[in-house]
Amino acid sequence: MHPNIELERLKRLVEVELSMPCRELGILKRDELQTSYRMVTVDGREFQVRCYGEIGETEKRKLESEIATLRWLFPNTTIPVAEIHEWDLNTTKNIGCAYIIQRRIPGISLDSVWDSLEPHVKEKVARKIATYESQLFSRTFKRFGSLYHDQNKRKFVVGPMEVTLPVDTDHTVTSWVGPWKDTKSYLEVLCQAVLEVQEKKRGEVLPLNSEDPKTIWLDNQTDIIRALHAVIEAGKVTAGMSPDLFYLSHPDFGNLASVIVDPDDPSKIVGVNRWDDARIMPLWKVVPLWKVVPLWKVVPLSMPIFDNPQLRKIRMEVISKIVPKIGHALDEGGALRALEWILMNVPTSEKSQEIWLQRLRVLVRGWIKDAPKGTPENDALHRLHNLLSYICT
Repeated sequence: MHPNIELERLKRLVEVELSMPCRELGILKRDELQTSYRMVTVDGREFQVRCYGEIGETEKRKLESEIATLRWLFPNTTIPVAEIHEWDLNTTKNIGCAYIIQRRIPGISLDSVWDSLEPHVKEKVARKIATYESQLFSRTFKRFGSLYHDQNKRKFVVGPMEVTLPVDTDHTVTSWVGPWKDTKSYLEVLCQAVLEVQEKKRGEVLPLNSEDPKTIWLDNQTDIIRALHAVIEAGKVTAGMSPDLFYLSHPDFGNLASVIVDPDDPSKIVGVNRWDDARIMPLWKVVPLWKVVPLWKVVPLSMPIFDNPQLRKIRMEVISKIVPKIGHALDEGGALRALEWILMNVPTSEKSQEIWLQRLRVLVRGWIKDAPKGTPENDALHRLHNLLSYICT
């Protein structure tokens, strides 16, 4: 529910926080979750004030992480972002609602002009965006998860991140897990989260006959996830990997809707937004050259800037100067990305089950090529392989 706020009261609050009188104040937009206001100070600076009504724990955590991420970016990169000036996510203090005060970036979304740009302008924009994105690879972190402030709002810490898993075609469950010190720990926790969802599903279909296809299908899925968990615990999946390096990742950096440009000169980037889903990630998860849509969730996606092969080549060329091993991460991380996809897309329908099993079998065949029996990790892998062979026959 969007908040109901007296404009004069809001104006006084913002003037106190910014130590500057307000010249203009009006509504920018309003939706179910928030009301945004545009404020212009007497010295001509523009600000956006985001006000929220009742916010749940999940939304509050996401806002806390978005605020910390933007405040980390501003002094550590030259990426143009909406600088955060003040915030209070407590809905019972000050103006009676949660609020965020940040600089407003005037401009237009790149997706509104992209099709009209000449090829050489698109290349110029793509190169500039890739240059901004490459700055995210200039700093590493010791753990991965979501970025937050410490209790004193003076330091940045890596904490739990949101993981959403499908329960059925219409429902998902969200967990806050992490942070992790390595990929193996992450995959183990992800496996455990999937098993908990499977148990939830099993409880719902328990009254069904054990010979019912839905029950058999669900039990087979659970057996497969348990076998995968054993393979991960045994260390087979991450054996021989390069040491984990963690970077800040913006999953929509190359998305047209995330980029704000000057309306008079669309080749000039004035802002990059949509940082609410930014995370600290290992390199194999950061490499952002594709957009995978989960089988259980079909959503319209804005056109990615790097959909064009030539522009994608520019992106790799620019980022490779900062991270020379990014090409290696593409190859080395392929199996890990496939495994993560499998864990996060356990089928909720018979149609998606076939695709899921096919991808899993391809992954396991790749692992088992050079995995003779006789070691704990290889034996766990062979048990998974035998289980898949039995289920698929």
